[in-house]
Amino acid sequence: MIVIRETEGSVGQEQAGPGRNDVADALYRMVGAWAVRRGGEELEAFLGREVGSETAGELLSGFRAVREEEVRWREAREEGATPAGWLGQRLVELEPEIGERGLEVAGTVIGGAGTGFSRAKIAGAVLGGVAAAMEPGLLGALPEAGAGRQDVGEAGRAFLKEVFTSAAGHAVEREAAAVAGAAIVQQAAKIGLKPSPAAVSAAADLGIGTVKALYKVATGEMTVGQATNVVVDRGVAAVAAVARRAVEQAAPGVGAAIGAAIGSLIWMGPVGAQAGRVLGEMAGPVIGTLVEQGVKKVGWVVVEGVKAAAGWVASGVKAAGTAVVSGVKSAWKWLWG
Repeated sequence: MIVIRETEGSVGQEQAGPGRNDVADALYRMVGAWAVRRGGEELEAFLGREVGSETAGELLSGFRAVREEEVRWREAREEGATPAGWLGQRLVELEPEIGERGLEVAGTVIGGAGTGFSRAKIAGAVLGGVAAAMEPGLLGALPEAGAGRQDVGEAGRAFLKEVFTSAAGHAVEREAAAVAGAAIVQQAAKIGLKPSPAAVSAAADLGIGTVKALYKVATGEMTVGQATNVVVDRGVAAVAAVARRAVEQAAPGVGAAIGAAIGSLIWMGPVGAQAGRVLGEMAGPVIGTLVEQGVKKVGWVVVEGVKAAAGWVASGVKAAGTAVVSGVKSAWKWLWG
């Protein structure tokens, strides 16, 4: 059991955080429950019982935003757009008044962008920072079985087999991501955290989509280059979607809101990837072994490919610095142990 001490000036009490397996255990329970209800219940109603109707609606709105932004990006990519260039332009399209100062605020979240950095460089650094946070070395080992973990049953295993064997971006994959997002929100709430539902949705979509692409490399269904393209597409969509939701929901100070939303995505991204690994484990030994093979053998290659596509190395922004690493480690401590 992790014990998180209140900071100085607070009520001075100690708060017991979740055990190291709570997110994984919640995933086992939720996936098993959803698998037997599929076809007979709407996903939003199921999620509403788990995390409340308002949060369920926000999570699903986040997933819709990710899908819509991915369509926009792919259309622009076909016309020759680069990930960083399109993201930089998209930020201004979303909020014309954001200006350079707002972009600087967003840039500081991923390690210290200051004056003189273009929209494209900041956007590229953000995308690169999201990818860097999911490097296999930061993901660590799968959490061990906890007391609350239970067999997902035949229906659950069949559902997860469909998740991993279907085409990238298939609707069933995003069902699984929605359930994972609800599990993350639910467990975070138990220790007083309230991550942005939009960031959770984007992180779950990106993390599970990344792990699934790595699984397909391990099975020979995808090349490393194809998997990298999938992750680039999902990463661009994730960043654009969290920025869009921040603009839609923000009061004055939208630059700070976008910065905070992007920061949440960076530290939640690896939590989503770890959830994808747990789903692979739940699917059974055959799929689980291939998931781990893909993550450990080619995960770093794909991450480097995403960073290169984002122009991250050449951006001059310290996106792999203290902000990313400490944020990822904090998320790990709070949610996985």
